[in-house]
Amino acid sequence: MLRRGGAVHAVAAGAVLVAVVSGCAPPTTRSDLVGVFEDTSSGARVRLAGDGAFMAEAVPCDAIDSPADDAPCDFGGSWELLDSQAASDVVYLSVDGGLGMLAGVQLYVRSPDVLYFQEDPDGGPSLVLRKVEREAD
Repeated sequence: MLRRGGAVHAVAAGAVLVAVVSGCAPPTTRSDLVGVFEDTSSGARVRLAGDGAFMAEAVPCDAIDSPADDAPCDFGGSWELLDSQAASDVVYLSVDGGLGMLAGVQLYVRSPDVLYFQEDPDGGPSLVLRKVEREAD
C-alpha cells in the first residue's frame, strides 16, 4: 500500500522530470530557419535563403523602427543567426544600402517556424511572421 507521503513525492518528482525534459529542446540552427516567413494581415514577407541572403517585402516601417515614411519597407542583404543564450536567438539582418540610419535589423526567433520584429525592447513583438514555405539549403 502506498502511503500518502510517498504519493506526494512521486508526483513532485514527476513534475520536476517534465520541467527538465520540456526545457531541453534542441537549439535552433541556421538550416531550421531557411524559408519564407510572412504575416498575412500586413502582407509582410521575409525570405531567408540558405546562402545567407535575405529579402524582406512590405514590412511596415514602424515595425522595425525605420525612419522611413509610413510606406512598407522593402530591403535585402545578408543574414546570420546569433545565439543569444538568453530569452531568444536573433537573426541579424545586415541591410544592403541601409534603411535610412539603420544598417541592420534584428529578427527574433520564437521557434524555427515563428520569427518576430520587436521595435520597442520593453514592448511586445511589433510584427510576427510565420513560416509558410521551407526551402532547401
